[in-house]
Amino acid sequence: MSHHTPRITVGQFLSLLRGRGWIKSSKIGEIEPRLTPRAIRSLAEQAGGEIISNTAQGYRLTREATAEEVSHALADLHSRARKLLDREVRTRKAWHAALHERETSTHHDQPLLF
Repeated sequence: MSHHTPRITVGQFLSLLRGRGWIKSSKIGEIEPRLTPRAIRSLAEQAGGEIISNTAQGYRLTREATAEEVSHALADLHSRARKLLDREVRTRKAWHAALHERETSTHHDQPLLF
């Protein structure tokens, strides 16, 4: 997104999605060229739960989705959150192991390289 291009607000993005059902990011980009896939993900995140998404179908307003669609979206979010938390724990363990190795080695002035 060029810094000269006006940004789309969350409200404008919600309006764009209204009444369209599921819409893929490529179609959103055709409708509003200022919206890159990254910008779309960011707006969906900023929308505070007003938008659900999945890789197969795209994006949809939460209030227009079925209970099953919302349930699937919530399960997907939960799964991704667990994976991120697992990654955080593994990274923390790797960091502590590296610190321990450094403290027990004779090369204290060496940077930690993984």
